[in-house]
Amino acid sequence: MDLQIQWHVPSAEEVTFVFYVLDLLLQPELQRLQSHAQGEQNMSRDDVLQSLCIVQHCLLGAGSMLPPLQGDPVPDLVHSMVSLEETTLHTGVEYDYTRENYREAVYKVMRQLLREYQFVSKLSSEKKFF
Repeated sequence: MDLQIQWHVPSAEEVTFVFYVLDLLLQPELQRLQSHAQGEQNMSRDDVLQSLCIVQHCLLGAGSMLPPLQGDPVPDLVHSMVSLEETTLHTGVEYDYTRENYREAVYKVMRQLLREYQFVSKLSSEKKFF
């Protein structure tokens, strides 16, 4: 049975447009979240959630255009009968390493945000005991 699948490989113009949209939408949200995590900008819970939704949708829409994270994999994070080793995914797109790696930028901002929320959560739970 021949399904006659035809894969689309984005043109240079389409790739440029994707990064234009990421620069327009993702970059400002990452800056807002980073400023919030560093205590430089107050954001309401709803504003944080809105920013996180924008980040999520940018990653969902353009994730295949972004190079993978670099670094050592973390083995045996969970027990599974299925191999959880990193697989090489070929999307037909050559990654442009001269551009900002938004996947890496999201990772760094999320770490800062999680640390801040863990710190605030710890402080608020400690206040309950006193």
